Amino acid sequence: MTEAPEGQKRNLRDELLEMRKNLSYIEGIMREAARVGGVKLPPFTTQSMRQMQTQLSDIAHYVDDMQVQLVAYKDLARTSTLINSSLEIDEVLNEVMDTVIALTGAERGYLTLVQENTGELEFKTARNMDRTTLDEADFAVSRSIIHKVAQSGEPVVTTDASMDPRFSTQASVVNFNLRSILCVPLKLRDRVVGTVYADNKGMRGLFTDNDLKILTAFANQAAIAIGNAKQFGQVKADLEEAHRQVEELRIVIDEAKRKAQVESITESDFFQQLQREAEKRRRRRDQD
Repeated sequence: MTEAPEGQKRNLRDELLEMRKNLSYIEGIMREAARVGGVKLPPFTTQSMRQMQTQLSDIAHYVDDMQVQLVAYKDLARTSTLINSSLEIDEVLNEVMDTVIALTGAERGYLTLVQENTGELEFKTARNMDRTTLDEADFAVSRSIIHKVAQSGEPVVTTDASMDPRFSTQASVVNFNLRSILCVPLKLRDRVVGTVYADNKGMRGLFTDNDLKILTAFANQAAIAIGNAKQFGQVKADLEEAHRQVEELRIVIDEAKRKAQVESITESDFFQQLQREAEKRRRRRDQD
């Protein structure tokens, strides 16, 4: 998952943990002083100090989580801007999957789109953590989870698919030894247009609810970018077809102009006179 910069972490989390450590040190000094003085510390004193230590530790972990999420959302904003700046569908799809893997720490990521003419899901791109494209032979994924998400429009996250009663009996989960799985729908105007699937075969508990929130937000932006790229592709294809038709029409017009020019020559009085003279000479030559 996305890590917060080390310097940022020490400013908040480490200071809170240092305060907790100091409280523990003070508690030890107070206990030693009470022992030497032959007195016993009131129970509420030690209880209060331990409660403050626990609260400081909880707050430190909460701050740490918030900083990690902040970095993730900054990455999300940056990459969302990046993918929306491109109108080439293949570039957009690859950038989407590379970002998904970077944000979640997944081993592999797959993106499917719904075919408009058939309604079937088609794998459009598959990437790994090395930012390289996977071959179809490496598509060891849970297609049942992908179809479930596409049909329901609801995301799925599991920390260990092999132990999850929803998926543990599925052939793909068993055969491919799948563990952490995260799959979210790509929605465009409340219509599911595809899915984003990420997994890790070796690690349990990789994906959290925070990963799900971040990826869902990213998927919404990615769906818009993909829709824009598809529209651009269609417009580009239509323009190329229009150019082709114009070229064909130009050829036809040029041919018609050539024929018209030839006819204007052959039908002229001068050309007709030449034809008659040529015919006379041919006859004389035949008679001779």
